[in-house]
Amino acid sequence: MKLLLDTYALLWLTQGDERFSTHAEAAVLDTHNALYLSAASYWEICIKYALGKLGLQSNWPSLLDQELTVNQIRWLPIEKEHCQALTA
Repeated sequence: MKLLLDTYALLWLTQGDERFSTHAEAAVLDTHNALYLSAASYWEICIKYALGKLGLQSNWPSLLDQELTVNQIRWLPIEKEHCQALTA
């Protein structure tokens, strides 16, 4: 199954937050599932960090990159066609 992690699911997963449910954790740990992170979620993290709404370490980009690698989370870009599909 393909799983798209939303912004907070990713943050909770990587920070060991208790709000990341055991059901979600089981889905992420299931090696049969392919995990994805949207460029939109990364953008949201950047915006919230810049506004001071996320208390992340200053080296959070490299830590997040490590987590993406360790958890085999694939990058999902936003293409022009994705945006255009929203108008249909």
